[in-house]
Amino acid sequence: MQLLKTIFLFLLPAAVFFGCALAPVKEPAKEKAPAPEERFAADSAARAKELEAAGRLPEALREYKIALTVRPNDRAATEGRERVEKALRKSADEHTRAGLRLQKEGKPSQALQQFLTALRLWPDHREALQMATARAPLPSEKQGVQKAPPGPQVKELPEKPAVMEEALPAIEIPPAQEEPKESVDQVAVYREHGMELYREGRHQEALSEFNKVLSVKTNDPVAKEYSYKASFELAVEFFQKKEYLAAKEQFLVSLKHNSNCQQCHAYIRRSEQLFKELHYKQGIEYYGKEQLTDAILEWELVRSLDPNYKRVDYYIKKAKDLQRKIDELKKESMEDAQE
Repeated sequence: MQLLKTIFLFLLPAAVFFGCALAPVKEPAKEKAPAPEERFAADSAARAKELEAAGRLPEALREYKIALTVRPNDRAATEGRERVEKALRKSADEHTRAGLRLQKEGKPSQALQQFLTALRLWPDHREALQMATARAPLPSEKQGVQKAPPGPQVKELPEKPAVMEEALPAIEIPPAQEEPKESVDQVAVYREHGMELYREGRHQEALSEFNKVLSVKTNDPVAKEYSYKASFELAVEFFQKKEYLAAKEQFLVSLKHNSNCQQCHAYIRRSEQLFKELHYKQGIEYYGKEQLTDAILEWELVRSLDPNYKRVDYYIKKAKDLQRKIDELKKESMEDAQE
């Protein structure tokens, strides 16, 4: 009991003294700004309108969805999403019909581009998906190309001499030549499974399947397109959960699949800004509660991303100095109590 009283008497003046030191950490009084999430939702809704007006409908749809995640009852965003979805479905149908016409005209490459465009507009378009992933028939499978019946050929063959029997193994097709067919079939399995996972919203698992496809067929157009979409959607999921650094990393992955993704660059900047703002304010809250170790950790996160962000370097130094003085005071109190 006597020890507790002694510590209290030593710490009381320090608390009064250092309590004054905490005051500079508080930001000057300002008008209450909207929460970062609300501000972000408003920015997303405004950007969605701009993108819709510019005809960039897939990007506009993503922005409307993000705005509705934060403000699900936003009537304007809901109407905007429905309007864009209707336009995207209609456009996807038109590209699919164009692809079918090109397919009938014997222009498979041009048809594939139309089907892929339809999928970029509406990833769940079943007919476009089926046509884009359909395997083109091999020459021997096409109508009009028939193999000679084996029966007559066997009957006309003369009896084989012993020398020919020894030579036959050299001209047999080695088993290794069967592998490409199995690889192509397995690639199709990976691709279709990846698209199924994407439609179910399991973006991380879908990316794993598409990576398997691209490891065998590096230019597979469907796998490349869906890898971009899946990585972007996964990044948005991280962003909405306030896992801003994870979101940033995933947007960088999206850029690898689509270097023209302007939204990726914008989201990377937003992710960094919100990450710094979140942890900077959290550090101030901890500091105000005299939880100095936690405050320092929060500010160190900010400084690792941006050493010049606001007064983070100053606050880290101040918190460490205060922590050291308090530790020294506690140590002196314990030594005095032992005497």
